[in-house]
Amino acid sequence: MILRFGKKDNEIVFWTLIKGLPKVSPIKTSNFFIPEWFKKMPLYPSGHNLIPNVNKGSVKGCPGIMDFFKLGFVVPLWCDVYMEITDDTAKINTSDSRYIFSGHPNIQMKNYLPSFAKESTKIIIKANCPWHVKTPKGISLLQLPMLYHYNEHFTTAPGIVDSDRYYTLNQQLMMHKVENVTLKKGTPLCMYIPIRRESFKHVVREATEFDMKMHEENITRNHATFTGGYKQRQRNENYET
Repeated sequence: MILRFGKKDNEIVFWTLIKGLPKVSPIKTSNFFIPEWFKKMPLYPSGHNLIPNVNKGSVKGCPGIMDFFKLGFVVPLWCDVYMEITDDTAKINTSDSRYIFSGHPNIQMKNYLPSFAKESTKIIIKANCPWHVKTPKGISLLQLPMLYHYNEHFTTAPGIVDSDRYYTLNQQLMMHKVENVTLKKGTPLCMYIPIRRESFKHVVREATEFDMKMHEENITRNHATFTGGYKQRQRNENYET
């Protein structure tokens, strides 16, 4: 279950032992990190046809993507990091000696990857993150790479942190190239989405008569307007299925 926080009893707290870091490089909600290419994309490309269900424009109008960009928190890189990457080693220097990065030996993961994944994962770097976090009881954080950002240098490994009882954040950067590169302060490293730890039963079956009724009603509601049917339903708090 993905949670949308806002109430005081659902407060997530990020803290650091580094004085001034909350002002210099704060963790922010993910809507501050919408990719530039996406922001520049026109909602209706040149030659757009307003005939409904023929051409509804670019994916900038996709509510699923826009809602994703508004969900969770992003950790930006807290300092400049210079790396000399080879297939087996990494020499790392930071702009501030208080910040440490280290490597994960290939025997921990890379050696066992499929061949095509080995080619795009030269070495895995561990960021000793200066941020800590505390979430309400039963709430974990889902760590995701910066999807839709398409960083050419690294991808952060996904995972889950039980942040109600383990407060450390460490990002694992899968470096893509043999290169000398400087990762600049402010580069978004990863996204954290709060999730509730619970089990779900699932059912797989053919549609019932009630399922078909809901399906038809759903189509009717969504197609009642040329655009914005999905968003209109989101705004209607009294809508019942």
